[in-house]
Amino acid sequence: ITYLLFFLCPVMYFSEQVYYRLIDRPYGRIFYAIYHLNPVAMLVTAYRKTLLAPQPFVHDGISQAPIPLNWKLFGITAAMSVFTLWYGYRVFNKLKWRFVERV
Repeated sequence: ITYLLFFLCPVMYFSEQVYYRLIDRPYGRIFYAIYHLNPVAMLVTAYRKTLLAPQPFVHDGISQAPIPLNWKLFGITAAMSVFTLWYGYRVFNKLKWRFVERV
């Protein structure tokens, strides 16, 4: 699943490409929100939006304005990341006595 999530994150393409391809379709905004629930996709988009100047995006020969960062989705991603950290730490502490230490 992690390997698939890395291919679905916008490292080599802009998040706007996904948005403008989905916006005309039924439930396009919902799919775009689900796409950004991928923590890696949202973090890459947030880094790009905060570190780089806004760049216009060309879709079907039409220049589109850049989409601002969705702080609601960013908050959900942050909450999911903290929950995953907490749950992983909890599971690790529960199972750490089963690990074999070899010297």
